[in-house]
Amino acid sequence: FSYFLSFIIFVLIIASCDEGCLVPPEPKPDYQVGDTIWIHDVPGSDSIGIPTPENLYLSIAQGTDGSIYYAAANGNAIAWIEARIFAINKDDGSLKWKSEPLDNAGLNSQIVVGDDGTIYAIGHSTLYAFNPGDGTLKWSWRCPEKLPHPDYPNGADTFGALNSLALTNNGDLVLASYGSGYFIRSIYCIDENGDTKWYNMGATQYGVSSKITIGKNGSL
Repeated sequence: FSYFLSFIIFVLIIASCDEGCLVPPEPKPDYQVGDTIWIHDVPGSDSIGIPTPENLYLSIAQGTDGSIYYAAANGNAIAWIEARIFAINKDDGSLKWKSEPLDNAGLNSQIVVGDDGTIYAIGHSTLYAFNPGDGTLKWSWRCPEKLPHPDYPNGADTFGALNSLALTNNGDLVLASYGSGYFIRSIYCIDENGDTKWYNMGATQYGVSSKITIGKNGSL
């Protein structure tokens, strides 16, 4: 009778068990803190590498889904290869996608990730927004050639390199232009769709060369 009762109990357990519940759990990783889990080789690492901009921004970031983003390029006397943004899987370091080339062999900003996962970065004079799923370009915004100015009837020359990048609490992007010459330097605010919300032409002389920081109250 005991064998029969055990068999009945076993049948009831099987009948109430969800599919896969009898599969043994995956063994826990046996690595320790500080161990190397994986190594990712930069695609084309024989000719390109991770750029080190003059402003020493670290061109690496983590996405909302855990993906890791970085930029790679080559800009020297031997080769000039425009930077791309690369996305890799956090679990095994495999390549997910690479973006189209930017307008510079390096970045003039850190990589910034929005709340919706959108990836933002500045090449030279262009701000780029990439889709996190496949790295396709959502939009790009280029530093204006001219802007209205009361002292210049035909508009002030404003084109130049862009520098630094900050994300506000409401999803806007703040960046600035810099460089030498007679050009007027400005601070710009771009919305999440790539449209200019406002600009301030008070960045005199060489423009903004420091990192832009957003305060708790939204001030710059």
